[in-house]
Amino acid sequence: MSDVEAFTKNNWGDKSETLSGSGSTMANTVNVREQLPLLIKKYSVNNMFDAPCGDGNWMSKTELSCSYVGGDFVESFVTAAVGKGLNAYHFDIRYNPLPPVDLWFCRACWYHLPYVDIQLCVDNFLKSKIKYLLTTSHVDNGEMRDINPGEFRRLQLSQHNYFGLGEPIDRFIDVEHGPKYGNMTEEMLLFVNPNVK
Repeated sequence: MSDVEAFTKNNWGDKSETLSGSGSTMANTVNVREQLPLLIKKYSVNNMFDAPCGDGNWMSKTELSCSYVGGDFVESFVTAAVGKGLNAYHFDIRYNPLPPVDLWFCRACWYHLPYVDIQLCVDNFLKSKIKYLLTTSHVDNGEMRDINPGEFRRLQLSQHNYFGLGEPIDRFIDVEHGPKYGNMTEEMLLFVNPNVK
C-alpha cells in the first residue's frame, strides 16, 4: 500500500461528514476553532501554513486574522479543500521545502507517521524560515512503538524529547475523546524555531 492509500483508506471513524476522519468533524474541533485564532493574535502571526490540511472541513468554517494556505499530499483532500474555498496545494511535509510563513499548523498528523517520518518533518521545520510550529501531542499514555504510515498510536511528544524541537512555549487542549476512543486527550504544542530570529 502506498503512503497516499494509507491515508485515503483509513478507518479513523465516520466519514459521513469529512474524508479526513473523525478528528476533523465539527464536534471534535470545537476547542481548536476557538483557541487557534487566539494563539494567532497572541503571537502576531501574519500568515500560516496548514499542512496536512485534509479536506478543509472545519478550517473552511474558521475565522482567522491571518492569511492562510494549506497543503496535503493526498490530491483528493486538496481538491476538496479548494472546493470549500481554501487556498491549498499538493505538498509533502517530509520532503517539500516549507513556505516562508510565521506559523506551520500541523494537526492530528504525526501520530499516523513512523518515527523516521516525524524526524523528517522536524528537520524540515528546523531548516525552514518558519518561526513557529503548532502540532499535536497526546497528553499521556503514549505508546512507545513504531508504526507504518497511516496507522495510529498514541504519541506523547515529551517521551521522545520532542524530536529535537526543544520545550514547547505554549499549549492548549485540542480535543478530549470519550470512551469510544479510549478517553484520549490531545493537545496542541507550540514550538519556536531556534534558527529563525
